[in-house]
Amino acid sequence: MFRSAIFALVVAVVAGHGMAAEPVPVKGTSVAYAPTISTTVKDKAVPLSLTGVGLRTKVGFDVYTVASYVQDGTRVQKAEDVAKTDTVRLLHLIMQRTVQPDDFIGAFRSAVGKSYPEGKFATEFTQLVNAIGKNAATKGDHVILLHVPGEGVRVQMGQKVDVTIKSPGFSQALWEVYFGSKPLDEGLKKGLVGSMKP
Repeated sequence: MFRSAIFALVVAVVAGHGMAAEPVPVKGTSVAYAPTISTTVKDKAVPLSLTGVGLRTKVGFDVYTVASYVQDGTRVQKAEDVAKTDTVRLLHLIMQRTVQPDDFIGAFRSAVGKSYPEGKFATEFTQLVNAIGKNAATKGDHVILLHVPGEGVRVQMGQKVDVTIKSPGFSQALWEVYFGSKPLDEGLKKGLVGSMKP
């Protein structure tokens, strides 16, 4: 079952000494992401490749860096392909400032609302709110969103939050926040496909 799946993520940030390939830096920050990582889903190791990196800013402040990964062998040529492909996908956020839970969830709710009617994912957002509770996304926290095909999305926030939302539609909506036709930020969207091979 997805809930009991072993989840292991191998990432490299900042230095990454001794790696076969150089980490990909996020401009304007000290963060760099590994070009390849591995995650374990349902007891199977799944290799993932970087599609791109970016920096989310708001009113001139850095909020978080983010890297996008897709399962090796996935054919993606443009942003919309990343949003729609039903393979293992992962978004890795590293907080550059502390964001309170209402603001953190509210930002995603607002971004999803650009493409979907109000209340479309009310149940899913309620589950996320209950899981996060009063836990802020603290500066330095690693926030992981893992999409498992046909099942949904697992959200981890450091060691504080680990929730599985069994809703493929909601998972799709979260990826559309970054890669859809009405993205959170066009510049960020461009960066998140900047490492894809033609």
